[in-house]
Amino acid sequence: MSSEVHGKTILIVGNEPDILNLIMRVLEEHRYSALTTSAAVNAIRTATELKGRINLLVADAMRPGTFVINEFLKTVHQIISSRPTGASL
Repeated sequence: MSSEVHGKTILIVGNEPDILNLIMRVLEEHRYSALTTSAAVNAIRTATELKGRINLLVADAMRPGTFVINEFLKTVHQIISSRPTGASL
């Protein structure tokens, strides 16, 4: 396996710590930067702080309260789709 870092950041949201850790370990073994959180509000905060630098969001859609998943995904998509200030193409 190459030691090259992909430079891609993946944000993982779920409520099962063992699964979050497994996904994070696998992604990091493949040289991705993986961030995990168990709460949607924290995912939004992280995406805002890293504006434009989150390349992929993985979310547990089977969580309680999934009726708001569409709003959550729309919010995070808007945040991660924007470029950070001063970013070049």
